[in-house]
Amino acid sequence: IDAAPTFGSSANVTYAQNGSAITTGAELPTSTTVLNNLTINTSNGVTLNANASVNGTLTLTSGALAVGNKTLTVKSGGSVSRASDYVASSLVREIPTGAGIEKEFDLGFNPYVPFTIAFNGTVTNADTLTGTIQTVPHAQIGSSGLINTPDFYTQIDPGAALTFTSTYTLTMTLPKSEYAAGTNFSALKLGLYHNGAWTKYDATTLEQDASTVTVRVTGLTGFSNFVFGNDVGGI
Repeated sequence: IDAAPTFGSSANVTYAQNGSAITTGAELPTSTTVLNNLTINTSNGVTLNANASVNGTLTLTSGALAVGNKTLTVKSGGSVSRASDYVASSLVREIPTGAGIEKEFDLGFNPYVPFTIAFNGTVTNADTLTGTIQTVPHAQIGSSGLINTPDFYTQIDPGAALTFTSTYTLTMTLPKSEYAAGTNFSALKLGLYHNGAWTKYDATTLEQDASTVTVRVTGLTGFSNFVFGNDVGGI
């Protein structure tokens, strides 16, 4: 499409198999209210060429959705349905007010590195959470008190107005291929880097197989940079 079509109040967009990678164009609404469902179903992947806001369902059927320097937002009433692949590698989720709010971030950079944020109390003021997988080692990892850390970290940025009572729980699935041989996946700790300092939290291993391990950390209150590894004091 060379020119933007005239959209109504709601539009659904599907990117299907065509034998090559796709870069979005005028067919993708740039309004924050018009795009309802967005479906990615092409194994060669799709790259965003403009910011997009999904009000309905973001469906990841086949192929990565590369965000690059654009912004992909799933609105507060929207959802994500995943069969395979991921968003690479940043996603904004709107967080509504209320109790029992839980949002999943289906992120990856080959491999898939999803995580979920579950608020244990009540979200008292709505805003956003932006999740990003940074595909470099954390610049301050040497002072973290952790060993066997991967060459990536997770960055979670809250909107300035977001407030909530109590704490939140982070659940994350980690690719073992990104960790050194000898890593003890049954004794991982979470390192949170905030305001120039690291804080370590115990992680509970929920399940693991030959390629992944899923861990959970409870009682968190702040958002910033996260990395999982073994405690330098012993594994």
